[in-house]
Amino acid sequence: MKYRISIDVGGTFTDMVLLDEKTGNIGTFKTITTPFDLTKGVLNDIKLAADNLGISISQLLNDTISIVHGTTATTNALIEGKTGKVGVITTKGFRDILHGREGGKEQPFNWKLDYPPAFVPRYLILPVSERINSEGEIEESLNEREVREAIKKFEKWNVDAISICLLWSFANPVHEKRIGQIIEEEWPGIPYDCSHIVNPIIREYRRFIATVINSSLRKVIGKYMLDLENSLKKSGFKGNLFIITSSGGVLNSTELINKPILTLGSGPSMLPVASLYLATLERDRNDVIGVDMGGTSFDMAFVKNGEINLTQDAKINPSEVGGDKIGIATVDVDCVGAGGGSIAWIDPAGYLHVGPQSAGGDPGPSCYGFGGTDPTVTDANLVLGYLNPEYFLGGKMKIYLDKAEGVIKNTIADKLNIDIIEGASRIYTIINYDMIVSLRDLAIRGGIDPRTTLLVGGGGAFGIHAADIAKG
Repeated sequence: MKYRISIDVGGTFTDMVLLDEKTGNIGTFKTITTPFDLTKGVLNDIKLAADNLGISISQLLNDTISIVHGTTATTNALIEGKTGKVGVITTKGFRDILHGREGGKEQPFNWKLDYPPAFVPRYLILPVSERINSEGEIEESLNEREVREAIKKFEKWNVDAISICLLWSFANPVHEKRIGQIIEEEWPGIPYDCSHIVNPIIREYRRFIATVINSSLRKVIGKYMLDLENSLKKSGFKGNLFIITSSGGVLNSTELINKPILTLGSGPSMLPVASLYLATLERDRNDVIGVDMGGTSFDMAFVKNGEINLTQDAKINPSEVGGDKIGIATVDVDCVGAGGGSIAWIDPAGYLHVGPQSAGGDPGPSCYGFGGTDPTVTDANLVLGYLNPEYFLGGKMKIYLDKAEGVIKNTIADKLNIDIIEGASRIYTIINYDMIVSLRDLAIRGGIDPRTTLLVGGGGAFGIHAADIAKG
């Protein structure tokens, strides 16, 4: 065996790096992400690499030592609300922990904001009599009859998994363990999670929300990992499959099936790691701004004195004010909706905006010819001559200048009474300004001077915008 493969599934493209350990040669490959079956996009990339080597996909995979995979499967499922149905068993009197969150409000004077709904509806959170105190001593014994009744209700309601979230369980998990045993007796085979295992920390909300999120993702990650592993094995893969975690490390797929929450932010978590590595290798610097501009988002991370920051405040949906936190430590990466697929649009007052909505990979920008009808940053870059229509994806994918010009003319230029080039130029300028402002805000919050920090960038769209971002 001589090959190692790394694959990252993004919102628009699926990227792959192939290393030949015997020769040291590195190949890079890119295909359109297949959002309705992410496994297909992964295999398309591997086939592209095999074709480039002049061998079959089975020969390539049979000679591959390991595959390291960054996935957006769980992140997308959370944001889109396509998670499993979860039932929660909690301590009596604390049924509303998930609804009340941590008691504060991010924008206390903004009365126009609706209170975000709880991650789990209240009827699916059932309290049982029990109590462990802060020293781990049993104040009240577990009422097993109530537990069995709760499980029967969950079975009737057809939940996909059960979360066990009791007070002070990390100090003494005896009651959570017993509830787990009762679940196995009453409903064999139903997945369940104990909060003292998923996130054994003080403070109820973050322990509870992490446990519930983990349970909700079991069905998603279980199906995805099973499909991916089966597809790879059928194609001849016998090596190790590793998944990138939210803390910037890797775990094998078997471990992550039981702890899918660790895959949230899987791909972006490697941004500061890779940026620091390249900065040290090329310039011997350890103060770094790492950015990644892909098709859907613009990711940003700062590294100061060679230290990669972790945060406990990452949210399920970063754009939602007051929404639920993930509850676990993740690499500190900020994200804004600015990428090659970001859609340009005009508001009722006649002002031009770009993003945060994205055309993604399906249908993608109009110039792809896949049926996209919205003007995007990629369309503007093509009209401005920054992209070669005959050499997109190394000449493997044809893009259409006439479609890009047509969509910008009809939806932007004509409405603003400007020509097509001016319309494309304004889209390009606005997206650059949005990214520059986001970087400035992040730098100010982190106490970092961008003028003395090395900018390391990546992503399929970044090269076109790099100079303007650096100057800004």
